[in-house]
Amino acid sequence: MIRKLLQEWNPSLHFSHCIHKRALSKLSGRTLAKARIISFEFPDIVPETLLATTGYGAFNLHPGSPAYPGWAPALFAAEDRAPVFGATLHGMTAQVDAGPILGTELKRTQAPYEQHAFEKLAYGAAWALLQRFAPDLAALPNIPVARWQQWQGPRRTRRQAEALKRPQLVG
Repeated sequence: MIRKLLQEWNPSLHFSHCIHKRALSKLSGRTLAKARIISFEFPDIVPETLLATTGYGAFNLHPGSPAYPGWAPALFAAEDRAPVFGATLHGMTAQVDAGPILGTELKRTQAPYEQHAFEKLAYGAAWALLQRFAPDLAALPNIPVARWQQWQGPRRTRRQAEALKRPQLVG
């Protein structure tokens, strides 16, 4: 789907689909020098060495608003009953979910405040965001960032998400 969308804006694009860090690491330096990484639901942290050798930048579609950087944003937003949620497109840096923000797609939320509802909202927002930025991602060598948008909340970890999911014992 992403390939088709981006090739509408630039039919000469070549794609390499990588589902984990090991596959990404097998791309040659020559390939990376002419590449742009676009990440969505990538399970690994992209190594800093790969980010540094990627010629046209690396971007992540984060399934959460800037208020929820890090792991499992929908889980924490549901727990907080966040009034607004969505997705964030940002440049990737060595630090997870800390790079410059290109744009966001945010929606008002409503009850029931459940993780699944927030995930569904985030994935719809991520697709809308990708559609909005497809011309830039497919064609521009340098993509402008929205300097007025900043990451806001604490960066959550997998360990924090697992602790939140565990049933609490009442003694």
